[in-house]
Amino acid sequence: MWTDKNGYLHVFWVQNNTKIQPEILPQVEKNQPLVCVDGYMFDDFTHSEWEMICKNPDDENPVFTEPRYLDKGFLRCKPLVLNNGRILAFNYDQTEPRYGYSISDDNGNTFVHRYGALKVSTMFDETMAYQMEDGRVRMLARSDVGELIESYSMDCGETWTEAVTSGIDSPNTRFYISKIAPNHVLMVNNDHRTKRTNMSIYLSVDDGMTWKYKMLIDDRDNISYPDVDFYEDNIYILPTIVKDVVQKKYYLLKHLSKIWLQTSSRK
Repeated sequence: MWTDKNGYLHVFWVQNNTKIQPEILPQVEKNQPLVCVDGYMFDDFTHSEWEMICKNPDDENPVFTEPRYLDKGFLRCKPLVLNNGRILAFNYDQTEPRYGYSISDDNGNTFVHRYGALKVSTMFDETMAYQMEDGRVRMLARSDVGELIESYSMDCGETWTEAVTSGIDSPNTRFYISKIAPNHVLMVNNDHRTKRTNMSIYLSVDDGMTWKYKMLIDDRDNISYPDVDFYEDNIYILPTIVKDVVQKKYYLLKHLSKIWLQTSSRK
């Protein structure tokens, strides 16, 4: 879910090709998905992104538009609104060798699909990005080489630099990153190169070039896929905890961003 500049609530979801589940399941290659649920089978990487929009989300009876096809790809994060009003949606395409994303220059009414740098080894891009103080867009992606991958755009998403390792350890899983104030970047990530453990929150005060402040929030194994939202002075972190079933857990970090900002300003 994402709220645009007009206060409209956008609800996004992904749809996939499905088939009737056969009695004998097909043989699949390494890393190819094969999921069967309620008599249906999903066995490819073809995704489509859809959305509904609500213009009165705070009303007692919110009204949503009819579902509409947005673009191809798999969106795993909120869209990024740039300084010039352009919207970048990082709905990635697992069927292509380059990082996929979409551009909108009309406040999300229409999107055009684009491709950036060649991918560094990964089956699941799960890219996120933020805009730096100098106007560059820094995109980060998961990989299976033990680090997040980075690529930069100097022209608001038209072209991208070669994708390279970022120096940020990460065990091939989803992460979260966003700009929270000038030069201040927040990241939530598994602080490990191979295991989904040590879920940590990071704060950079130099536009994401270094991570001066870091706090461990959960050292258990099988915790990953964090998402973050902000309300008043609170940071809400929602990771996935995998045990016998997939569970969700909230972390409420009261006034953390304000404390860190005050601390960093005194250094």
